[in-house]
Amino acid sequence: MKKIAGLVFLFFLFTGNINDANAQCFRDVMGNTFCAPPGGGLSTNSLGVPMCGLGGCVRDSLGRVICSSVRMGYATLDGLGRAKCTGNCVRGNPRLCQRM
Repeated sequence: MKKIAGLVFLFFLFTGNINDANAQCFRDVMGNTFCAPPGGGLSTNSLGVPMCGLGGCVRDSLGRVICSSVRMGYATLDGLGRAKCTGNCVRGNPRLCQRM
């Protein structure tokens, strides 16, 4: 049990997701921190690259980061792993992420 707890701790240490009420951020293994734009979302693609959107983001069943096109909009997955979004669904964009 202690080994599992240690592995979970290391996983979160190295993946470095940081979330609070005002920002959605990601810290990579090099210590670089990237945050979503205000009201936006952030998820990492299958290569670990942070991808951001104007609204919330999810990773679909194909590993693509899909975000809401609406600031502060929502994104979720349906039962088949397809993205459903407020407004339109758009691909996440690394240029929308703000490096801190």
